[in-house]
Amino acid sequence: MISKTNKGSSLEGQIKQLKKALAAADKDPFLYQLEEIHFMKRSLRRLKEVNQLAKIAQKGGFGYDV
Repeated sequence: MISKTNKGSSLEGQIKQLKKALAAADKDPFLYQLEEIHFMKRSLRRLKEVNQLAKIAQKGGFGYDV
């Protein structure tokens, strides 16, 4: 069961929630269906990528092509 995230939640908060849900799925294999686990892993990967790009854009110092 995937809960919807709040509109105001940060990227770090969403990443933390997905990691927690995936850890729970590892402990109890019957907690989520396989499609849900794939969706969560894909979402986690995308959120990490967006978070990394946001950090690069905010720093904007030497060595960053923005």
